[in-house]
Amino acid sequence: MNLWGATCYNLVEKPEDFYQSRKVFGHFQRLLAKYPARELTETIPGFHDTLARFEVFKKAMAGDVCARASAMREEIQFVLDREKDRGIAMEILAAGEFPLRVTHNDTKLNNIMIDDKTGQAICIIDLDTVMPGLSVFDFGDSIRFGANTAEEDEVDAAKVSLSLPLFEIYTRGFLEGCAGSLTKAEVRMLPQGARLMTLECGMRFLTD
Repeated sequence: MNLWGATCYNLVEKPEDFYQSRKVFGHFQRLLAKYPARELTETIPGFHDTLARFEVFKKAMAGDVCARASAMREEIQFVLDREKDRGIAMEILAAGEFPLRVTHNDTKLNNIMIDDKTGQAICIIDLDTVMPGLSVFDFGDSIRFGANTAEEDEVDAAKVSLSLPLFEIYTRGFLEGCAGSLTKAEVRMLPQGARLMTLECGMRFLTD
């Protein structure tokens, strides 16, 4: 999508674009690091509550109102086998080891405008999901989308994988943008955020 001399990309075309966009999301974290996140309204309550998402998923599978579960046994079992992973971040938050932060909650590459001439990221768009959350979820959703080798709606699973070079580029840009505003616990959990956001997205789609 091209608007006013800037473009939003649905797939990483150049590694530099991905680096620029992640730098901006890291900068977003740094600028709002001291803002009292609890004062914000949850525009979508429980949006990234992976514990609650898992319970809703199990109820949908048990009810099977459209009689589709039998055709999705492998995918369902994949999620069930990872039950122990579902609450890692939420449990750390509850224990007070993670700060609640102002988060964008939809940190995909196509929510960044990149200047067509300079190649520099201009701004973040799609701000309707800005609310209290965890930095690891913002990081993880970016990786889920941007380090993917295919577009989100790709139907050929053989084309879908994780690009480690893009993961490294994003991590470098994100941490540079954060400029030391994350805690050591948050930095350690960033890779888990990528796993959790991918698992959450799969649960949501299977539930639907």
